[in-house]
Amino acid sequence: MNFDFDMDKFFSEDEVEDEFLKQEIDAINLAGKKIEDMTDEEKEKFQNSSDYKEFSANFQETEYIEGNMNGKTVQEVLGLSNRRKSVRYSYNSIEAYDEDIMAYEDIVDQSPIMQNTLAEGEELLPTFKYLHQDIFLSLYKYDVQVLPVDKIHIEVRMNRNIMEQLVNTPEYISLRRTCRMDEFNAALGAEIIGQEAIELLREMLDNIKNKQQQLDAMDQLVQQEEMMDSLAEDIDDIQDQIDELLQQGNSEQAAALQQQMDGQMLSLENMRARAEAISQQCDELVSDDEDSVLDMTRQMGTAYTKATEQVVESTKLCEAWGLGVGQEVRVAYQNKKDAIEKIRRSSKLGQMTDIIGRMKESAITEQKKKAKHGAVEIKTTTMGNKIQDTLPSERMNMINDVTKKDFMRRMTENSLMVYEKESNKQKNKGPIIVCVDTSGSMSGNQEIWSKAMACGVLEIAQYQKRDFACILYSSRAEEPIVIKKDEISPDKIIQVAERFSGGGTNFEAPLQKACKLIEDSTFKEADILFISDGDCGVSSDFLRKFKRLKEEKEFRCFGVLVDVGGHSAYTTLNEFCDNVTNISNIAELSNADSDVNKGIFGAL
Repeated sequence: MNFDFDMDKFFSEDEVEDEFLKQEIDAINLAGKKIEDMTDEEKEKFQNSSDYKEFSANFQETEYIEGNMNGKTVQEVLGLSNRRKSVRYSYNSIEAYDEDIMAYEDIVDQSPIMQNTLAEGEELLPTFKYLHQDIFLSLYKYDVQVLPVDKIHIEVRMNRNIMEQLVNTPEYISLRRTCRMDEFNAALGAEIIGQEAIELLREMLDNIKNKQQQLDAMDQLVQQEEMMDSLAEDIDDIQDQIDELLQQGNSEQAAALQQQMDGQMLSLENMRARAEAISQQCDELVSDDEDSVLDMTRQMGTAYTKATEQVVESTKLCEAWGLGVGQEVRVAYQNKKDAIEKIRRSSKLGQMTDIIGRMKESAITEQKKKAKHGAVEIKTTTMGNKIQDTLPSERMNMINDVTKKDFMRRMTENSLMVYEKESNKQKNKGPIIVCVDTSGSMSGNQEIWSKAMACGVLEIAQYQKRDFACILYSSRAEEPIVIKKDEISPDKIIQVAERFSGGGTNFEAPLQKACKLIEDSTFKEADILFISDGDCGVSSDFLRKFKRLKEEKEFRCFGVLVDVGGHSAYTTLNEFCDNVTNISNIAELSNADSDVNKGIFGAL
């Protein structure tokens, strides 16, 4: 019996979207309830939820190392034989690869707020830098592993205690849903939480009775572990030399180096013991203030809720304005953040946000149908992070626990071997050029709707991997704002939305610039979308040249009459456009699948 069925027949897109929004709201509401305020039944329900199972952090178990009192070397006695990594400890309580830390540091280099937060935090607590990294890693990494105490430096144990209290709470799970494998969201979350942590940390330290003694003891601990790190590096270097000598058959020199390394291993263990003693002193100093430490971690839950709200809002703005959500092209953290702040502060851009969202929905609906019905072929292999496109040999690495970690690491680096696919209906097309009227009569609603239309068409260009150009014009045409097919540029998108000239109207100037772009393009099948609210004379000589170029380069020109202000004349648009659509018809239609939207957006 065949049970195959089409989910689209059971759930409409609106129902699916409503369900997604409901889950988002439920998650935010859940984050408002502290884990300590939940009943046992609520805790059990929360920990059995699909979100908890998918987004919770895992705690690695401490490995038991069995020593050998009859061993011939210090390594054998301590149970460290063939366990070279055991002499090195992590400063992060969240398991991290070098690439994870590099991604974090790249973002910090761009963010003045994070730089100030780290400077303030390290004045209060020497290990604050690593706590801040842990917060970012706990939000960003696909698989979050909290390291056991015996794998981390003694000085960052308090960081681990804080993270242990923060992860797997409702607030954490809610925020992580929007941050996993999203560098921007994870960084924004860490930025907000880090600022809150500074205030709470300052308040906590002010309440500690032996504050200066505690800080002095922490400084001693940091210095002791820096010495341990240096010695551990020396031990690793000696072990490399021993391995090389043994491969060469020089066992005598290898034995001499082994003896030297045994002495250093013993020194390392003694240093570790001294560090443990200093740590015990730190614990005793704050033993009377344990409640303040616990209060700090509880209050940080509020910061997670605040971060969730801002990240969700930023995600919606990024989706509306095409600022790199779900794109393979990486957008610099600070560039994207600056663009979001600019949209928030501008009343005009704020008014455009909802309209742009509607335009983009209309624009992309028909494009998805075209791609769905068109054949998709494998072009070549490349590097990427889409699991669904990975080569079979790569997928095999998900089965083995050892190779799975390497698979996850390479996925974060976009270095998996994947198939590069291409639709045969969406390749080798010329640019999409939008000419937008910014004359005086276009102020107000006309401008908002025309700019929203341009942003909707930009979505099509990015979807089809085509170059996009916007030519703003009034009595003269400005230089084209060009966004390449593999480019996500918040600054250029904001330029399209903000610029407004006023003045008269000239149709020939923008059309001439559009023709120049098409002539310079390698590919045929370009499209021009010409947006205006009025009528303007076009010379017969220009029209002849324009029509001749259309035949040579096989491009099309579509007109959009911005008639929301009552304008209805569009005779000149009919002279050079293949067809003309009233923007009022698009504005009034809430159905993205309407015949009008098919006509204008489906044709591109």
